[in-house]
Amino acid sequence: AKLHTGIGGLDLARQGLYYFVDSIAVDPLTLVTIVLTCLIIVVGGDLRQRMLPAGIVLNLIYVMRIGGCFMSGRYFAVPLLASVVLILMLAENKVKPRWRPVLIGLLVVASLGRFGIYLTRSEASEGPDDPRGIIDEKAFYYQYTGLLNASLGDNWPAHRWANEGRAARRQTVAYGPGLVSKGSVGMFGYFAGPDLHIVDIHALNDPLLARLPTAKEQQWRIGHFDRYLPHGYLETIDTDRNVLADSNLATFYDHLKPLVRGDIFDLQRWIDIWNVNIGKYDSLIAEYARPITRVSYGSINVPVKQGIYWNAPGNIVLAYAGLSIEFDALRSAPQLEVSVDNNDVYRLEFYRQSQLIGQTDFIPSVLAKGGMQVLTVDIPQDAASSGFDIIKVLPVEGDDYYSIGHLRLLVDKE
Repeated sequence: AKLHTGIGGLDLARQGLYYFVDSIAVDPLTLVTIVLTCLIIVVGGDLRQRMLPAGIVLNLIYVMRIGGCFMSGRYFAVPLLASVVLILMLAENKVKPRWRPVLIGLLVVASLGRFGIYLTRSEASEGPDDPRGIIDEKAFYYQYTGLLNASLGDNWPAHRWANEGRAARRQTVAYGPGLVSKGSVGMFGYFAGPDLHIVDIHALNDPLLARLPTAKEQQWRIGHFDRYLPHGYLETIDTDRNVLADSNLATFYDHLKPLVRGDIFDLQRWIDIWNVNIGKYDSLIAEYARPITRVSYGSINVPVKQGIYWNAPGNIVLAYAGLSIEFDALRSAPQLEVSVDNNDVYRLEFYRQSQLIGQTDFIPSVLAKGGMQVLTVDIPQDAASSGFDIIKVLPVEGDDYYSIGHLRLLVDKE
């Protein structure tokens, strides 16, 4: 879920660096303790003790690589705990017994550095929003879940996700087990109960979606990477029968499913665990993992003839991440003309300064001889009136042979 996002490594590393800077700004004690401990152990520890700082450093590199998290300081909790344990291990051998209580007292006092984290007031709120998506999550939820706000009623916590979960539980009690796809599944899932199967579009608990790229390369928040649901995936989960439309993805799922649902000691399960981790089946999802293609509007606005072969020279074969058509200035038009392979479903998404402002799906009719079909599509009113600088073309479902020949605005206005 964190590594197979399709987002560039440099973008994630830049976000990860900001995560470190944020921690230094709001809680400098954590990283200072981690760094000083590693240096002290490297200089004064034995070989066995030096292995732990190596693990801490590797963990910090991983945090940087995945871009950190939206929860300020969250991913530094384990390295901090390991650092404190290391200090105590070193103190056992290096510090005289009479000074050990003093050292422990200093550690306790240091851990109380910001009393606010223990004495949060009942009216605490989320505070200012960070442009990179890192906030004080405790403050965000405290007004709903904080102990000082607790009540003995059935509707506590009074958060909308909890209320949605309670409503879902009433549905499963009345009508039996169910299936939904949703993001932010923690509080919702807890109150919905065990009879509702939730497919997490953020892929934090979904083994297949976690290996597919994000659906929002232009507009993402760290830690929350939405995925498109492959055609047939919900039906596959609901019926426990593999009906994924993409044959390669279906084969990959057949190898992946035993890892999470198979008998623990089944030999084939352990073979698949090994093969999945060494990447033996990665080629089966390579098309899904292929990053989005970017082109300028000027390179794709020349019309093509209806009926030409779907992958004729000049056409762009679409990966599942789709095509991003980028304009050199804001444009506006009521309609556009597009040529795509017939008999598939496509989606157009319109962006203004990386913000999604409208989308529409369209279905070309089936041509007797196949090939490309030219259509006129209405642009969503919000996008047409405010203007856009990016149009994304995405395959939604079909025969897994997707392509676009051209796209041009009708009555184009800058």
